[in-house]
This record gives sequence, C-alpha cells and structure tokens, in this order.
Amino acid sequence: MSYVDGMFDKNADVIKIVERVDGRREYIDFPVKYTFYVKDPKGKHQSVYGDPLSRVVCKSTKDFRKEQAIYRGTPMFESDINPVFQCLSEHYLKRMRQH
Repeated sequence: MSYVDGMFDKNADVIKIVERVDGRREYIDFPVKYTFYVKDPKGKHQSVYGDPLSRVVCKSTKDFRKEQAIYRGTPMFESDINPVFQCLSEHYLKRMRQH
C-alpha cells in the first residue's frame, strides 16, 4: 500500500485519498478533522516555546470556523495546517515508517 493522492471535498467535509494496493488504485474517504491548539494556562500540551496549550478538534468546516472565531485574539498553533496533511499524518505516517 502506498499513498497516491488526496483531496479535500469541502462541501461534504470529507478527505478523499487514493492508494495503490497490489498495483491497483483504491479510494478511501475519511471524515475531516481539524486539530489546532490554543494558549491556555491549564492546557495539557506544550508549544515548542514552552507555552501550555489546549487542543481543539473540529469535525466540520463550519465548527472549525466557529472555534476560530471564539478564540480570536488568543494565540493559535497549527490552525493553518491543511486538513489533507492532518489526515495523512494521522492515518499514514505510522504505516510509512513500518515499510
């Protein structure tokens, strides 16, 4: 199995991935998942600068925009990461390291 291509269908909030398995293409859909971090003194995560952060996960573009508006003025981290890359990182990074 190897990754071939991916695209984000914003209307359906779906990441469409194409893989090559045994010489043929397979199509897989993953629900979108936006993940970003906000500065929070009680946060359980940490930025590269040592700031405490809380993770925010959104399962639709609408919710992602709403959360961004809520945290406007608060430092955000990784909010500009392309959802396709987040999906690939989550679902393929471990697989690629094994091969």
